[in-house]
Amino acid sequence: MNPLRSFSSRLESELREIEASIVELWQNSRIEEFRNDPNSQVVFVALRFYWQTLPVEYGAAQAQLNRRYKRWYEMFHLSHSEDSTNVQDEIKATNDYVSEAIQLNTGWQTEPSFDENRAYLSKKLDFFRKLLGHPGTSESEFVVVPDTNALLKSADPSCYGKIVGRDKFTFILVPTVLSELDDLKRSRRDRAVGQEAEKVIKRLKGFRDQGPLLEGVKVSKTVTVKMIPTEPRMASLPSWLDPGSKDDRIIGSALEIQRDFPSAVVVLVTRDINLQNKAEMAFLPCVEPPEVQSGRPLREEDIRRNRELRISEAIKEGRELLSRPPHRDEAVRSVIESWLGEAKQWEQRTHDFLATFSEQASIKFRDDANLGAMWYANAAQGDTQVWLRILNRRLENLSTITERPETYLAI
Repeated sequence: MNPLRSFSSRLESELREIEASIVELWQNSRIEEFRNDPNSQVVFVALRFYWQTLPVEYGAAQAQLNRRYKRWYEMFHLSHSEDSTNVQDEIKATNDYVSEAIQLNTGWQTEPSFDENRAYLSKKLDFFRKLLGHPGTSESEFVVVPDTNALLKSADPSCYGKIVGRDKFTFILVPTVLSELDDLKRSRRDRAVGQEAEKVIKRLKGFRDQGPLLEGVKVSKTVTVKMIPTEPRMASLPSWLDPGSKDDRIIGSALEIQRDFPSAVVVLVTRDINLQNKAEMAFLPCVEPPEVQSGRPLREEDIRRNRELRISEAIKEGRELLSRPPHRDEAVRSVIESWLGEAKQWEQRTHDFLATFSEQASIKFRDDANLGAMWYANAAQGDTQVWLRILNRRLENLSTITERPETYLAI
C-alpha cells in the first residue's frame, strides 16, 4: 500500500509542481527592458523590466496552470484562515505575486534575468512552504472518516487499522453520514439495507455507553471514536463544493477536521468513485473500506433458504392482495397472478442455478476447495441481488395496484 501523506505534505508536493510549471511557462517568453529615448525631451516613468507577451499557442497551458493554482490556493487558505492579521497580509501578498507571475505580469518585481526571476519566485514561495511545515511529532496522527457505505460494510472501527496502516487512530463520524444511516433505517425500498443500517446505528449508540462521543471515547487501547454534531460551514469551504450534495458535505466535514488538525493525516474511507475524485481535488487521501470476512463461509443451504424465504413472502403478499374486496378491472387480477407465477418460476430457477454453480465451482477450482466455495458464494449472491431488485420493484407495485389499476393495465 502506498504511504498515506498528510494534507500539508500533499499541498507542498502540488506547490512544487506548480512552481516548476510557472518556470516552464516563463521559458516561452523573454524579459524586455524599457529605455527612454536619449534624444527626446520627454521622459516616461515605466517598468524597467517586463515579460514579453506569451505566444498564443501557450495560452491554453497558461489558463490551465492558473486554474490549478487557484484550486491549490483555495485549499491552502482554508488551513490558514484563522492565522494572525500579519500572516494573512503576507499570504495575500504572496498569492498576488504568484497569480501575476502566471500571467507574466510581475510588474516592479520583475528582475532583469531569467535566473533572478526564478530565484525570486522560489523565495516568495518559501513563505508558503514555511507555513506548510507545521511542527509535529515524528509520527503523524491518523484520522479516519468513513462514508455511509463504508460503515454498512464494516461498522467495527478496529477493522480500519489495516487499510490505513496504523493501529492507533481516531475514527470520526460526521453528521451527513449519521443522517444517511437514519434515512436508510426508515426506508422501505430495501429492507435488507434498512436492517443493516439499524444494526450499524445500534452499534454506534453502544459506544455512547463508554463515554461522551463528542469528546471521543476509546473503544480499544489504540482506537478512539468521535462524533461531530454539526454540519460543515460550506460558505467558508472551497467554492466548488455544493451544499446540496451529501458527498460534498462529507468532503466539507473532512476538510474542517483537517483544518483543526493540520499535521494529521485525515483519510476518507469510501468506495464511491465520485467521492474519491472529489477527495483528490481536496488533497485528501482516500482508501477503500476494509474487506470483512464472515465468521463462516456462506453455505449452499444459506443461499437457498434466503431465496425461498423471499419467494414465499412475495407469494403470500400477492395472495393477500387477491383476497381483498373486488378489483375494478379483471386485468389487474391477471397481472398479479402472472407475477405470482413468475415467483414460482424463480423457485425452480433457484434449484437449477445452485446446481449449475456448484458444478462450475468444483471444476474451476478443482485444486482449491476453499477458493471454489468463495467464488460460488459470491456469484450466487450477485445473481440473488439482480432478481431481488426486480422482485422488490414488483412488490412496491403490488401495494398500489388496487388503488390505480389503470396505470398497470399495459404492463
